[in-house]
Amino acid sequence: MKTTLDKNDKIWEAVSITLLLINMLLIAFTLPSLPDTVPIHFNFAGKADGWGNKHMLWLVFVVMLPIYAIFTYLSFNPGFYRSRMTEKNLEEQYRITSKMARTVKAFILLAFVFLTLFVLKSAQGLWQEQIPFLFLIFFGLIIPPCLYYAVKISRIQ
Repeated sequence: MKTTLDKNDKIWEAVSITLLLINMLLIAFTLPSLPDTVPIHFNFAGKADGWGNKHMLWLVFVVMLPIYAIFTYLSFNPGFYRSRMTEKNLEEQYRITSKMARTVKAFILLAFVFLTLFVLKSAQGLWQEQIPFLFLIFFGLIIPPCLYYAVKISRIQ
């Protein structure tokens, strides 16, 4: 079954690509001003407990690329996971699953942009007290769209 993109789908795709570019530009433009050693891991209290070379910040961007690719693949191939799909509801399941993959992808990428921003600011000696909020932001961005679409999918007969 061919997935066609409506206006909202195109917007979500553009948002995802834009978030990839924003993350790349954030790192590229901030990296020269950072010290050679930066915090790269934080405990639940928000204290840095892992340090690394500033170029390790590119790892966040590198992790974003396969996430983007996997969710893009799933959004164009929603039949990859056919649980609860029947001939009767196949078209609606494909449509909702495709939209879910597209939307969740954008929110995951946004969470990674926030992760990059927090690490960059922390490396600059800023936002030290805000690091614990990163967990709330990260999961607060990812869980709601997942729940929203899980409910929509569960209602399809």
